Amino acid sequence: MDRLQIAAVIVSGVPRRSAKTPAGADPFGPIAGLSQLTWVIDAALGASIRRIAVVADVDAVTRAELESRAARALVEFVPRRNDSHEDLALAIDRRGSELTLRDNTHLLVLSAAAPHLDAGELRVLIDDHVTGGAAATILGSSPDPGGSLGEPTIERDSSGQIRAILDPIGDEPAHESPVAVVRASLLVPALRRVTPAGWGRGPLLVDALVALEAAGHSVIRLPRSEPIVTVTSMATRATVEMELRDRIITSWIDRGVSMPDPRQVAIDATVTLGQGVEILPGTLIEGTTVVG
Repeated sequence: MDRLQIAAVIVSGVPRRSAKTPAGADPFGPIAGLSQLTWVIDAALGASIRRIAVVADVDAVTRAELESRAARALVEFVPRRNDSHEDLALAIDRRGSELTLRDNTHLLVLSAAAPHLDAGELRVLIDDHVTGGAAATILGSSPDPGGSLGEPTIERDSSGQIRAILDPIGDEPAHESPVAVVRASLLVPALRRVTPAGWGRGPLLVDALVALEAAGHSVIRLPRSEPIVTVTSMATRATVEMELRDRIITSWIDRGVSMPDPRQVAIDATVTLGQGVEILPGTLIEGTTVVG
């Protein structure tokens, strides 16, 4: 039997930043010392993913961050084709043969705009998907793990080819980012079904999952207590940043760092603290600072 293979595809899902946006007001800028893409890749690495395809705009700083992770995984970059939509099909087209699209291969689809995903919940998602034998397993906030994805309104041409999916997909990007593990051999034909020629909006993951469910395949939703918020504005960025910074603080406390009032401390992910260090209220530590 072929060994199980899990690869990740990370799609941008957000517009390119504007050159006119001030650095301090850029919702897509680094959070707690790391780019948002690096946070997502670190979560994938923590879930033991060793093959990652990235469809996103990657600047020189982010590429430099990822160089230190090159020994842990093969990260491949695929240029985006448009400005406003996830381009999952492009990653599959470019890397499909290399990802070995057979029944033993599964793709973990992530959004670069959801940097607060935790490696632990990704491991649970992958394990539930593999043991459950589903065509796709979605991580989301729905309380009903067996709930339907909804009944879309589908327009077809005279030959029966899908021309447009009008519902439940809206014109505005959703604030909750879909995260799923999908059997690769089923995802590719599902994407082809929902990507008619000339349809400018581009394929979305949820469209493909709707098509899979409509074809009779098992699509399972793994509930999450909170929505997977996509960073689309300064407001959504603030929500994500609070969660990431809380995670950093908790990690250092678990490793023996003393903080009398952790609510008044901010530490970048790139900081190194020695065991027994005490961080007083009102402290901000950034960059590659070492406190030993």
